[in-house]
Amino acid sequence: VSAPLEAEVAQLEDADFRKEYLESFGLTDDQRALPRVLMESQDLLGLVSYLTVGEEEARAWFVPTGSRAAEAAGAIHSDFVKNFEQAEIWSIDDILRLGGKGACRKAGLVKQKGKDYEVQDGDVVEFRIRGARS
Repeated sequence: VSAPLEAEVAQLEDADFRKEYLESFGLTDDQRALPRVLMESQDLLGLVSYLTVGEEEARAWFVPTGSRAAEAAGAIHSDFVKNFEQAEIWSIDDILRLGGKGACRKAGLVKQKGKDYEVQDGDVVEFRIRGARS
């Protein structure tokens, strides 16, 4: 693992340039160490990640594998566990393919789930909380 190389590559936004840059070191994006280290670490720790996506930011939250929706909501704020009403679940692939959560909603691709839904790695989640919305 080359930390300086990984740091440089992480700063490259242009995909074509990143590909050329990696090739100059005899690597491909699939061979980068940092994503593999992160995935393996997450697996060894028994964690899954889910995303919350708003107008201003997207954020990843890590919870133990097997966490139910209400428990996962508690990663954001402890009050969310007791005030949990529902979770709306999107596929990140659908969001990227269709261009946003609104387009997914129009296409009928949003799943409504209760507190016992087991959060999956990579889910995009919007929690409905009594008195608030995250």
